[in-house]
Amino acid sequence: MPFPYDDALLDQFGALPEDLYPARFDDISQIWVRENSFFYDKESKAIRVAVTHFSIWGLLVDLLKTLTSEIPSNITIKAPAKNSTKGWKRAQQRSVSISWEVSDSEIGPYQAQFLRVRRRVKAGEPYIVPTDWTKARTYTAEENRLTVHRPAGIYIFRVKIATSVNYSEARRFTVR
Repeated sequence: MPFPYDDALLDQFGALPEDLYPARFDDISQIWVRENSFFYDKESKAIRVAVTHFSIWGLLVDLLKTLTSEIPSNITIKAPAKNSTKGWKRAQQRSVSISWEVSDSEIGPYQAQFLRVRRRVKAGEPYIVPTDWTKARTYTAEENRLTVHRPAGIYIFRVKIATSVNYSEARRFTVR
């Protein structure tokens, strides 16, 4: 049984024909069940599957791998222990270098956000992770690295591809 697909519709969702797969709806468990034995017929722009029984069939898109490949990962944060900047304007700030990985190095620009958790934390006192990212300092980076100057404190950082809605997992770091 052929399941035709439209390239223009796939482009609209940022998907490829390889992201498509046929599935049948299981009435008992009320979920879609992936059919693993199928092949892509690129000439007729269809996915073909051998159907052995009557059921509700559909063509689904596996966007999870596409979405997760867009989320920057392996974030590396380097904040020096001592102030390495010169001049009176930077006397109270430290240089923080951050880099991250993405599946495609041609993707960009990136939007990075820093949010100060708290100025000082007393020994044994837990830090409170803020959830209001509207107060975050936002930077744009053309490459997958960024250097900023931040005063001493505890921060959380997250990054995303500017055109994406999905941010990386937030990472905590301390500037001393």
